[in-house]
Amino acid sequence: ADGAGKQLTLAGPGSIRLQANQEWVFSSKSGFFAEAPIQLLGHNLNLSVGGTSTISGGIHGDGVLKKSGAGTLVMEGESGHIAPTTVLSGTLQVDGTLSASPVTVTRGGTLSGTGIFGNMVTVDSRGSLSPGSPDEISSITLEDKLQLDGDLVITVDASAEDITSDRIETAFIPKGTGEGRVRVTNTGPPLVVGQSFRIFSKPFPKGGNMS
Repeated sequence: ADGAGKQLTLAGPGSIRLQANQEWVFSSKSGFFAEAPIQLLGHNLNLSVGGTSTISGGIHGDGVLKKSGAGTLVMEGESGHIAPTTVLSGTLQVDGTLSASPVTVTRGGTLSGTGIFGNMVTVDSRGSLSPGSPDEISSITLEDKLQLDGDLVITVDASAEDITSDRIETAFIPKGTGEGRVRVTNTGPPLVVGQSFRIFSKPFPKGGNMS
């Protein structure tokens, strides 16, 4: 598929069934909205997104999913595909459930959203984890292990006595080098010395190494 200035809508009572490995390419002025479920059927799918595209019907089956391009791919609903998901560039925003696929974020890629992840999440050096929604303080839920070697992108609100911030709800103690950076956007008044906020639900042993 190739979009050029238009929004492609994929909907209907059935599903989208891949018959071979595919690459869908959309420029910054185009995109797609997949309401129908995508069945990989053992084939790989590379989604190159320049603008914003959305999958609301989920991705299912056995096949590798790759997100590339500078834009944002939003995944809503429940996705049960079992092969790896890799964020090569741009942003994968998961606001639904990714129950079985292990996720790797490579250099230049970002994983964001308010979703639930049932398998391991790995953020490589100079990849980014940006929990929560772009519109409000919120959290991401990781039911398996987190390997964090990259950066954190966090929004905080210092307008209340107890500072609120985007959070990472983890079932296990996060692992990683702690060599990444923490980038904070404050939507409230300026932070002052001595104020603190909590990002992880469980302590990140190497968190003190982050800059």
